[in-house]
Amino acid sequence: MKFGVMVMYERLSEPDFLVGAGQLAEELGFASLWLADHVVVPSGYASVYPYNSAGRVPVERYPEPLISLALLAGVTKRIDLGTAVLVVAQRNPVLMAKQIATLDALAPGRFRLGVGAGWLREEFDALGENFAERGARTDEYIAVMRALWTQDAPRYDGQHVRLDGSYAMVPRPVRPGGVPVIVGGHSMAAARRAGRLGDGFFPVTVDLEALPPLYDAMRKEASDVGRSADEIELLGATNSQPGWTARLEDMGVTHAIMPSGAPDLDLEALKQRLGRFSERVIERTS
Repeated sequence: MKFGVMVMYERLSEPDFLVGAGQLAEELGFASLWLADHVVVPSGYASVYPYNSAGRVPVERYPEPLISLALLAGVTKRIDLGTAVLVVAQRNPVLMAKQIATLDALAPGRFRLGVGAGWLREEFDALGENFAERGARTDEYIAVMRALWTQDAPRYDGQHVRLDGSYAMVPRPVRPGGVPVIVGGHSMAAARRAGRLGDGFFPVTVDLEALPPLYDAMRKEASDVGRSADEIELLGATNSQPGWTARLEDMGVTHAIMPSGAPDLDLEALKQRLGRFSERVIERTS
């Protein structure tokens, strides 16, 4: 079992805090660090945040994750760096592929692209993007980016994007197959997307009972499209409760992600939280 940490804090825009969090996670034995994504969180939104009972996002000020991870690439050496999750349907896929390939070059082979379709309609409205088309665009943009990452003269003919082979992307990701794409989300649509297109699947939920049907749906979709589900990494949210990690392991999860905790933690409190988890869980399972 590998362990990662999902960092969602109000102070991530402060360089000392961001660098400190990344270096702490690496020193304490975490295999990965993940940052969340919101370009904007409009005030008074009516959309319901799906990952807590309040229905409200716990942090409303997010630095841009790819830029933040580029800083972490320069101050860490081993830890994988990822997005959990990047809302790809809000971005131009050619520009996004370039940014991600560059980041993967700065942290050679350490970047992992977690993607999601998004839940905040008002954010799509603020960016002038179509909320209703987000699922279809997510699928297409994944395919577009993979073409740009792996083909010498990328070609793709889709509903929203066309690549005609007239240009190549430089730099290309370190790995021949491109950057691993981890599909995030708690819905059956996300599970099926992971089965069709993902290198991994991360249902972003702390409800253990909800996980088996999602993993099963991912496996079925993979089989239906002729893929081996064994090639798709299973990720799941964890904590230090006795038996939690063992239950994830029984489901086939090989990469457990610790949630960040209270969004107003300072660096010393974060050090204590990560240290306790490392002692109670990582060291005992290694």
